[in-house]
This record gives sequence, C-alpha cells and structure tokens, in this order.
Amino acid sequence: MGYGVAARIHELKLRASGVSTAAVVEVDPRRRRHAASDGLLAFSSCRQAARLKPTFWDICTSTSRHVDAIESILHVEPAANLLIEKPVCAPSDVPRLLALLACSRGRVVINDNYRSSAVTRAVKRLVHEKLGLRIRRVIVEMTQNRMEDFMSGRFIDQDYKALGYEGPHMLAIVQELGDSVWPPAQFERARLTDLQMHVDGRPVRLPGQRSALVSYLSRTGVAVELYTGLDGVVRDPRPPLAPPHARLRGGTRYRVVIVAGPDREGHSCEVVGFYEPSSTMGRGVGAAVVLRDGVVVGMLSIADDTMQTHLARAVDHFTGTAQNPSEALPAIEIAQMLGRFASASM
Repeated sequence: MGYGVAARIHELKLRASGVSTAAVVEVDPRRRRHAASDGLLAFSSCRQAARLKPTFWDICTSTSRHVDAIESILHVEPAANLLIEKPVCAPSDVPRLLALLACSRGRVVINDNYRSSAVTRAVKRLVHEKLGLRIRRVIVEMTQNRMEDFMSGRFIDQDYKALGYEGPHMLAIVQELGDSVWPPAQFERARLTDLQMHVDGRPVRLPGQRSALVSYLSRTGVAVELYTGLDGVVRDPRPPLAPPHARLRGGTRYRVVIVAGPDREGHSCEVVGFYEPSSTMGRGVGAAVVLRDGVVVGMLSIADDTMQTHLARAVDHFTGTAQNPSEALPAIEIAQMLGRFASASM
C-alpha cells in the first residue's frame, strides 16, 4: 500500500525472491499512474485490491498514515497478513494501533530489516566465541548526510525528530546483541540538536533534526551509546572504512556497531560491524573488523543485504514456514521509547 520510494524498493526485492505484486493501492493519482506505467495494477481503495486475495499487504505509506492504512485493510479483510514499514507508527497513534491489532486475525511483521543482519550475527560470534570479550561498552552510530533532502523538505520528522529514520535500526541492533546490552537499566541522557541551514539565502532552523544521542547502562553495567547524525559529520570513525574526521557526502551513510572490552588475554579489543550501504563497500556487502589495542588485526567481508533477507523471512512467516522475524509489540515499544526520547530532549 503506497507507491513511494520504499514501496518501489520493496517491489524489486520481493520480485527477486519470487514474490509477485498483485496490485498497488495508492490514493495519489500521480503515483497510481506511475505504478501503472511500471506494469502494475493500481487501485485507489483497499476494497478493490482485497478481491485479489493477496497473501499479505505491504504498508509503505508515510509513518503518519500507517494506522489509517491498517484500519482500511482490516476493515475489508480482518485476517489480512500485514508487513509494516518502520517506524511502526507515530507515538500518538500507539493506542489506536494496539486496538486494531487486538482485533486482527492475521500475522503482522515489522520491516525492521536490521533484525536480519548477517553483520550483527558475525559481531556476536566474534565477541562471544572467538574473543571471549567481557563487554564494557557498545556504540551504535548511524550517520548520513541529509542536507539535500532537508533542502527539498524531505525527511523532516516532526514526531521522532533525528531519531525517526535510524532510531528503530539502532534499537533493533542492541536488542539483537543480547541480554548483556538490552534492556536499559538506567538512562544517562537523551539529547537532540537543532540543524541550522540556509534556504534561498535565509537562515532556517530545524528543531531536533541535526543529531540525536541516547546513552544508558544495561543491567550488567554495559555503557551503551546510540548516535545518529543527519549532517554527515561522523562521531565515532573506525578504521579501515572511516578515517578520523570523516565527513560524508550527500547520499552516503556510516552505519556501525562497536563492541568494546578486554578479550580472554586481557587485551583491549573492539569488534566493529560495518553495515551496508556504505560509501566504501558495494550494495549488499558489510564487514566485521577486530581491533586489538587500536590496531586492525582482522577483517571479514560479509554478504548482508538486510532488506532482501528480512523480506524473505517475512514471506516465509506469512506462508507458515518460519517464525516472525520482527513482531509488532517490540516495535510498538520502540516507537513509544523513541517518542519519549524526542519529547524529553526538546
């Protein structure tokens, strides 16, 4: 449902997995025409699409319209299987979403593709099996340069601010790392910073859109920092893929998890997972790097098309051959947590 950038990417990934799109539901006539020109059936209502009896509905509207879309689908098909793009909804929509899901008879998967990352799994193996790290600190950074998008009015999130785009990914990664890192026992700080820019020669201030930093202590005393920057300035660069003082060009990203602590021999170690897409690796390729006393001692290249993998896992769940890779209730808790961070930081 919806035919914007995310929907077109999903369609390509699903098609590569052997899934055909029955139809597109899009209220915008221009986007319906675009879908039709791409060779897809395009409808203006869920009732029209429901006659095709799809295996699942892929909700790719803007976050603010997710709950409306879910309500429209469940009204015509109460047992519909739903794939919902992250963030699952705006914080104010959580009660309404919970009420809808309580009445739903279908399966629900959240498209938080970082729950299916091979890089995270590789980092966990290196930390626990190869090095025996006693984890002291974890950093997740997801920085990108969104200045051109902001200039055009895109990706300005009024609900989650700078946390809206990468926040769910960062929380998904720390949750996947395990009980020593998640859940938080004590929050240290949550801070958003404003973005100052010039549009047509006039100064413009975008509250809370430049960067976000959330830090907490886990129940085992691990210090965790989650950082996202939208101005392209890398906060925690790590070799060999990000040099000191790195600054990203438009459209590039720096997405890493850093797990630090002493290894079995007492050396100070870091295991760094570099996620795709990055400015130095191809699409669908990530890496895991081991640093001992600040020196790179090992590096693995990892096939890691997280979206392709996660969508395939979602389809397997809808067809009854696999467990749910990303359930709705944890995603709703993430939405509530990100909303609290954004509110407390302003």
